[in-house]
Amino acid sequence: MRRATSAILGIIFLILYIFINSGFSLGSNDVSIDSYISNITINDAGDMRVVEEWNMNYKETMSVRFRDLVYSKYADGYPLYYDSNNTASIDTNDVVVRYINNGVDRTDDISVGYSWNHDKDELGYYITCEPRVDYCESIFVNTTFAGRMHDDVTFIYEYTIKGAVTQYSDISELNWRLFEYAEGKVEYAQINVTFPENSFDKSSVYAWGHGLTDGTISIVSNNRVEMEISNIKDGEFPEFRILMENEIFPNVENKNTVINNSINKFVILEYEAELSDLYNQRILIANILLYASFGLVLVMLGIGVLVYFKYDKEYEASFYGDYYRDLPSDDTPASLSYLFYMEKIVDETITATLLDLIRRKHIILETSGTSMLGSSSDFVLLLNEETNRDDLKEYESYFMNYIFKTIGNSSKVTTKQIEYYGSASESKARSFQSFLKLFVKKAEKEARSKRYFESGLQNNKKVVLLANIIPIIFIIISFILFTTYYINILIPVVIALVSIGLYSGYVYRIKKRSEKGNELYTKWKAFKNFLISFSNMDDYPIPGIIVWEHYLVYATVLKVADEVMEQLHVKLPASEIEESESTFYTRSYYRSNRYYGGIHRRFRTSFSVAKMNAQSKIVEARNARSSSRGFGGGFGGGSSFGGGGGGGRSR
Repeated sequence: MRRATSAILGIIFLILYIFINSGFSLGSNDVSIDSYISNITINDAGDMRVVEEWNMNYKETMSVRFRDLVYSKYADGYPLYYDSNNTASIDTNDVVVRYINNGVDRTDDISVGYSWNHDKDELGYYITCEPRVDYCESIFVNTTFAGRMHDDVTFIYEYTIKGAVTQYSDISELNWRLFEYAEGKVEYAQINVTFPENSFDKSSVYAWGHGLTDGTISIVSNNRVEMEISNIKDGEFPEFRILMENEIFPNVENKNTVINNSINKFVILEYEAELSDLYNQRILIANILLYASFGLVLVMLGIGVLVYFKYDKEYEASFYGDYYRDLPSDDTPASLSYLFYMEKIVDETITATLLDLIRRKHIILETSGTSMLGSSSDFVLLLNEETNRDDLKEYESYFMNYIFKTIGNSSKVTTKQIEYYGSASESKARSFQSFLKLFVKKAEKEARSKRYFESGLQNNKKVVLLANIIPIIFIIISFILFTTYYINILIPVVIALVSIGLYSGYVYRIKKRSEKGNELYTKWKAFKNFLISFSNMDDYPIPGIIVWEHYLVYATVLKVADEVMEQLHVKLPASEIEESESTFYTRSYYRSNRYYGGIHRRFRTSFSVAKMNAQSKIVEARNARSSSRGFGGGFGGGSSFGGGGGGGRSR
């Protein structure tokens, strides 16, 4: 079972690792980009003047920023005809940088360096683009003397790309990427492109957006295109292609004029139509994958229901009564806890075990001269050497040996000694913790021998967990579709991972009582109902104190001992307490005819305090060692492989 669970968790963590490193986050969490605003003006020579504004928030103080500008006109892998002479350039004489820190213009306080001037950065290195690519220049800004970069800052860059427009035989084209990387996800972007006034109809302009999953592009007029984009993540880039009439650009340089039968308006429109078809296919596949993920949830729920009826649904008990007035079995407190709380030994078991050993007279409780009230009460426990211990269970013998021989003086121990044993030293604290763990293990061993739970279920779980192959295959298919079509698979993968986690968690926690165990559990539930309701039963004759001491042992495990004691105070005559052979139930529990709590509560407090003191001592010792060491339409799919690129970097 553990190996199967470990294998599933390993697969989940591997998928998450791949998922996280597959382009679903952008930059550093230390920087967020609230908006990117770019206003682009194209003149009649096809030169592109860009005024861009980066509104950013730095959660960690930084000092410098690089703006890398790629001006190559063809991206790697450009699928259409291109001319190597068709190049663009940056007008290095007309670059403007402004810096605003928390609403205050601090431009005069910054220092700006340029890669084309062979300037150096604050570390003394030549300013270059990172990663280094051809046709790229970098603008460096040092804000050290302008308050550095923290909280809200704005960078404004103005630059001109000369020769950005390419003119073909029957159409002119601007095909460009503004950036490919940044310090963080861009929450919102607005890009406005304005070209020369003209007399052509608006329908003569064509515009497409690429490289994004959440954006719109609109042809506003015959000389203006506007774009709005949200959530530009890592792996995405604002890329657009605009086609305009040649007559709008009469002064395009010869090198930016490409006349070839392999490239014209028809070829470009055909290519964009193919991209549009591919994008529509991506949308269809993404929708199918999304709906399939919800179908996956239904499938896993259906499998879970089948598993419930086959492996998890309890057997029908033959006993149907609301109350059971006698002890259903002679189980030890540990066996009852194991049965009642689904294979768990609850903390009350150790208190009930002590009460049971006192009741059976293996331990003698001294109460004379001791107040039953308050946390200052200190009871003496004596080891009864005269009793036959052959009937003791292994966990009971271990319990007695530890409290008397390790904590006490072999024959006597007090509740205060138990409480403060673990606070004496770290070694004693660890010894007490080991005692509690071993007590639980031995108690579980005793309880398992009763065979109150289905024994073959563990092997069946390995088979049942194989159903996780379905969501795992779904995740693998999702990643294949992601790498093929670059669709967003975040929601489907998360749904599949959650399905694996929930289903595995459910299967792992399945515990089913055997027919014998469920029958006995039903009776113990009815006995618990009887314990908390017997005072209302007029026909129920109250038995003697010896019987009630036996009942109180189990009431402690069932966590209703306080309610039982309250009722006994009303129903059990005080004379019976005086005349009885009681072992732990005495009149000292009462004052002015009012119940103040039983010895079970005091013992429960003692073990709780002892456990807390041991843990505190261990933490204290660990901290002491540590302190001594110190703390070291929309935007479509695909790409038009436009020119440009680059991005922003900060440190």
